[in-house]
Amino acid sequence: MTSPSAVPRLLAIDDDADSAELVARVAARAGFEADWIADPRLAAETVSRVGPDVVTLDLCMPDLDALDVLGELREAGFDGAILIVSGQPDSIRNAAARLAEANGHEVAGNFRKPVDVAAMRRRLFDIAAARAGGGARSGG
Repeated sequence: MTSPSAVPRLLAIDDDADSAELVARVAARAGFEADWIADPRLAAETVSRVGPDVVTLDLCMPDLDALDVLGELREAGFDGAILIVSGQPDSIRNAAARLAEANGHEVAGNFRKPVDVAAMRRRLFDIAAARAGGGARSGG
């Protein structure tokens, strides 16, 4: 992971390239260095290479589901914040967030598609401010 004084990094993981790219653009406008991938099978390698502080994750992707991706992120040493970004109903997204937290991940946000860009930007600003101040991030 990067140091608290460094520009925060975000990796968007979504099999829909347009959605992943949108999230990366929102993150860039919030002061993050942002990357995205549309193949969840590349998640662990990309996390190891990029060293993001935040990962956004779609829940329903072919080839590898979000829970498998979370396991691979943990094995790759990722200990940053997770933002769930999915078109699934609130009940599914909330259950996935609880499961991720039970497995030791920090879930810092939960967004339904189509993404409320302003709300996501505010959440990313909060995460960046907490990192810059060295404080703990709060969920939201």
